[in-house]
Amino acid sequence: MSGLPSGLALSSSGTSYSITGTPTQTGNFSPSLTINCAGQTTTINYSLFVAAPTAASVSIGGRVFGGSGRGLRNAYVILTDDQGTSRTVQTSAFGYYRFEEVEVGRTYILTVQSKRYEFEPQVIFVTDELTELNFYPVEYRKRELDRFDSSLEKR
Repeated sequence: MSGLPSGLALSSSGTSYSITGTPTQTGNFSPSLTINCAGQTTTINYSLFVAAPTAASVSIGGRVFGGSGRGLRNAYVILTDDQGTSRTVQTSAFGYYRFEEVEVGRTYILTVQSKRYEFEPQVIFVTDELTELNFYPVEYRKRELDRFDSSLEKR
């Protein structure tokens, strides 16, 4: 194999081959693989793009509201990444929460645990800092939707 960026190499395990390593160059590359078998030669050309690393981490935060529309204190907000690893924070006296050092480019599930209210989980793909990722109790959201629907019926 030729044309791989620095840091990558062709590795074999029995009859299986793979590209291993960590590239140290970014950009477009055109590696080619030449296979010789029983006097026959075949070359396969590939296209490979290596992107530069993105920002390592950002913060995610928002507010958890109770049924009255006020911030809910002492609720637990759980951030679970796409590998199943979870972190938990407790809301402040006014319902605010914040997670620091959240890796960008990944999918997360945020859930809220409270003794008094039920909340729907939110699934997010993080590309940048999020400062107003808010949660409302299921019954509060349903009541607001019902009020909205009834106002439409009166028109």
